[in-house]
Amino acid sequence: MARSFQLQKSQDFIKTLKFSLLQFENEFNITANQHIANKLGFKTSAQFTNLLQPFNEKYMKVDELFIILDNIDGHSKHILDYLCNRYNLVASPKATTVPNNIDNTKDLLLSIGGSNGSLFNDFLLSIQDKHLDLEEIENLEKKAYQTRALLNQFEHDLIEKKKAL
Repeated sequence: MARSFQLQKSQDFIKTLKFSLLQFENEFNITANQHIANKLGFKTSAQFTNLLQPFNEKYMKVDELFIILDNIDGHSKHILDYLCNRYNLVASPKATTVPNNIDNTKDLLLSIGGSNGSLFNDFLLSIQDKHLDLEEIENLEKKAYQTRALLNQFEHDLIEKKKAL
């Protein structure tokens, strides 16, 4: 049964995906669209690029998204962060099982403190006029998400360290 209405593509998701591809491209000095098109089995990069056009009737399949995530290395975090943020979740890298590596834990805790301080500072700057506008709220939301993700990672690292004992 065919749909009787056109599904809307998420503009923010497409922007996030393109940003991740650009970062991947810059890091590895390759054409990301061609690289991903090859991985998806497309004959040309234009076929993949068409999936990223907001008003094109072709949609990306979930399996294709998985292939993209598998092939852009650490740059997939932006995409996962977008999805998690949209559904009020937190994405953080899986904790490593390196037993009691204090330096990693210390560095992560310092990152949490820095992120928390930056969030607090931005909040204080935002309320100087005794009013929070939409841009300030969105900025604070992003900073809070980053801080929460770091704290979540810290918690996971501690759990993994405890398991390794």
